[in-house]
Amino acid sequence: MTVRQCFFGRRLFDWWSAGALLWFLGCSGDAQPALSHPEASAGGEHVGDPLAFDDMSDFERPPRIDHGTQSAIEMLGMGPPDDPWESMNYEARKWYMIGKFLPVTAELFARDLGRDRYAEFSCVHCHGEEGPERGFAMPSANRMVIPPPGTPEHDWMMQSFPDMVEFMATALMPAAQQMLGWSQISCYACHPAPR
Repeated sequence: MTVRQCFFGRRLFDWWSAGALLWFLGCSGDAQPALSHPEASAGGEHVGDPLAFDDMSDFERPPRIDHGTQSAIEMLGMGPPDDPWESMNYEARKWYMIGKFLPVTAELFARDLGRDRYAEFSCVHCHGEEGPERGFAMPSANRMVIPPPGTPEHDWMMQSFPDMVEFMATALMPAAQQMLGWSQISCYACHPAPR
């Protein structure tokens, strides 16, 4: 007796019967996907499947971070990494940034500065396009140079970008300080200083 006969208890069952049974139960290829996919059409067709390797165009765009009703801050917290940042190697830092820092930061930007404006928040927003070439070292040369306080340039920055300056000072810098476990952080951790 074969495994198939033991499992189904009769010899008449074959793979054609298995296919017919699956079709009868509604598990055919025409069935609606069990899980909702963000790119599924209203008719239930599953389009843009990230596991469909015949269309590689999706692999080049940054991931869209949509928190929906779940908060990255609530789910991941704002605490520091288990190991001090300074003692973490490149791989550990990379996965910490991807797994915690990026989702929390994306939520902060979306919450405080606009979901539409920062819907496609990615590593590039802070590290720049050349981030991988630099090993994601900070400060990033592609960020705005922060002029010294008390200069006319600093006053212009404060008047031109009041919402961004307030967000950086009251939301992003405290969050980064907390998540990295640093005792202090300044604008120059991410932005270049004037030369």
